[in-house]
Amino acid sequence: MSIMDGDRHIWTADLVGLKLMAKAGYDPRKAIETWQAIAELEKMIIEAQKQGENQETASGLVVMNQGKENDETLDKYESLNASLLQYILVLINKWFESTHPPSQERIEYMAEHLNEAIVIYEESIRLNGHPKNNNPHKQQKGKGEQKEIELKKTGKLDLEEFKQAKEI
Repeated sequence: MSIMDGDRHIWTADLVGLKLMAKAGYDPRKAIETWQAIAELEKMIIEAQKQGENQETASGLVVMNQGKENDETLDKYESLNASLLQYILVLINKWFESTHPPSQERIEYMAEHLNEAIVIYEESIRLNGHPKNNNPHKQQKGKGEQKEIELKKTGKLDLEEFKQAKEI
């Protein structure tokens, strides 16, 4: 596979991902925000490399300097702990070594197709509502509530099954 073929596959994957997240009820604009954050991190790594640091050291410096030199960037990443940020930077380093196009190009490509994804997103929300919280404890509680409704409607529910449902 040539680099051009690889790029085409990446663009296709980005577009499919954008549409899938929209279809699932997640705002596709968040994908672009995420890629913008990654592009900012890439720029910081490149700047550290220009100052003579290797990629791994540059990534570490970016993590260490988040709170020291760039308060605006820190505000954007305050919810990320350093280990998660370090992991993201390791991934970015791997992307630098691969045939993946730079983040800015991917952002522009996704932005070109954003309106189409927003239409899918809005239709999904209209039909299905917003995605539910995937907290398994809340889902289990919901099962118990469903059993209660079933009992009230039909009067048919095994007593043991009902007790188990109530405990959940």
